[in-house]
Amino acid sequence: MARTFKKLGNIFGKISFELIPVIIGILAALLINDYRESLAERKRREVLLQNLMNEFSDRRDELDSIIIKRHFPLLDTLRAYSDNSDISLQEVLYKAGGIGEPEVYVTSWESALNSQDVRNLDFEFLTLLSKISSSQRFIQARIEATSRFVYSPELVL
Repeated sequence: MARTFKKLGNIFGKISFELIPVIIGILAALLINDYRESLAERKRREVLLQNLMNEFSDRRDELDSIIIKRHFPLLDTLRAYSDNSDISLQEVLYKAGGIGEPEVYVTSWESALNSQDVRNLDFEFLTLLSKISSSQRFIQARIEATSRFVYSPELVL
C-alpha cells in the first residue's frame, strides 16, 4: 500500500513538473494578450480624442463663418427695418439672405457612444462632451422652432 502511494506520488510529481511550463506559458500568453489589448485601447482613445478635436475645430470655424457672413448682416438688416411697419418679417429675412442655420453635429462623439470607446475617458471630459451634445440638440430645436415661426403662413401680413 505504501508502495502504491509512493508510485502515485511520483506520477503526480511528474505531472506537476510537466504542468509548470504549461501554466507559465498560459500566464505569459494572457499577459501578452492583455498588454496588446491595452495598447490597442490606448490607440483607439488617442484616435477618438484627435477626431473630436478635429471635428470641434472644424465646427468652430464653420460657426464663426456663419456668424460673420450671415448673422451679423441679418441683425443689421433687422435693426434697419425694425421701425418700418410696411415690410413683413419674411421680406426682411429675404433681403438679409435668410437665417443661415449652422450645421451642428458631433459625429465622432456619437460614433464613440455607439462603439463603447468612451469607457476609458475622464469623467470631466465625458461631462463636457455630454453638454456639447445636449447643446447641439437644443440649438437644433431652436432653429426648427424659429423656422416654423418665421416662415409660417399666419405671419404674412
